[in-house]
Amino acid sequence: MFLDLRKNAESFLLNNVKYEKDPDKAKSLLSSGGIIEIPWCGDNTCGMKLEEITDARVLGYPLQDRKVNDPCAICGKPAKTVLRVAKTY
Repeated sequence: MFLDLRKNAESFLLNNVKYEKDPDKAKSLLSSGGIIEIPWCGDNTCGMKLEEITDARVLGYPLQDRKVNDPCAICGKPAKTVLRVAKTY
């Protein structure tokens, strides 16, 4: 039973996470719900700016290493990972 719950939760998460490299497009996608992953350089200033632009909250970043080929959505430096952002109520 526990494995079924975990599998269902993981499936739900993966089905509701979208990748977007443009903060303005991410904001638009967030209006319909879900979670957006956006490339991030690791700088807290860029994370705070991303919250401001998208009008959403940073949830964190994946625990697993994520190779990202796109530059940071805010400063343009090489991205180290992705940040997950979503609307919170």
